[in-house]
Amino acid sequence: MKNKNLILMVITLLTTVGMMASTPITLAKGSKAGLYISYDYLKSSDNYVDNACLTFNGNDWKTETELVWKNLYSRAEFYVYYPYIGNILDARAVNFSVNEDQSTAEAFAASDFLYGKTGASPEDGLPKPSLHHIFSKIVIKVKAGDGFTDEELKAGDISVRIKDVCTQAEINLEHGDVRSKGTNKNIKSFENEPLSFSVVVVPQRVGKLSVVWNNIEYVVSVERDLGRGLLYTLTATLKKTSSGINISIGGWEDSGEDFGGTVN
Repeated sequence: MKNKNLILMVITLLTTVGMMASTPITLAKGSKAGLYISYDYLKSSDNYVDNACLTFNGNDWKTETELVWKNLYSRAEFYVYYPYIGNILDARAVNFSVNEDQSTAEAFAASDFLYGKTGASPEDGLPKPSLHHIFSKIVIKVKAGDGFTDEELKAGDISVRIKDVCTQAEINLEHGDVRSKGTNKNIKSFENEPLSFSVVVVPQRVGKLSVVWNNIEYVVSVERDLGRGLLYTLTATLKKTSSGINISIGGWEDSGEDFGGTVN
């Protein structure tokens, strides 16, 4: 019979920036996360707790049913992910997809996936797993080159897309490993500020990027392998030429840190 000392879940929502200070992530009241608990290793199913739903009430997280320790001395492993997915058949092969159209703040945020793991026993107090981003984020800054001004670019109809990438992921919640899968798609990015576009991508090799300005698409090569939980930035400079418009891509900047920001 399970011990009646409740596991009171307290999840610290932080993104770790290397060895530096952490950046808090804000989640809306009512947000739901998933929880697995095991006492050895995470199995595909039949763990001590399988995919319990945690609901954020604005201060902490609650489950619909009481969660209790197996005993007073054994160490348990806690696996937490966000957002919650119902009917997971295999905790070692969870399916999740980023949106092909991330041009709104809601669609961009809904493409994010957070994961955390920690071990604890009753004598350690409340378990506090930290959630981290495990997908990649690309920030594309569009810049006016020869023959253009920023005002002219802003006045036009402009969008940025990542070309020919997998939008589906298979995630192993044992360690948060991610594998891209599915057919290639184009992902439309979110213009979070004038001429600055952000997109969440399943970690993989990215080959092409396009800038669409006034309904004309310009495709350039950006060859890069994206790492798990990393932020990448690049500058796309639009220039007018005698034959029309061309784009040059500046070098990638790898910040080496988890990407932060507000998720609502």
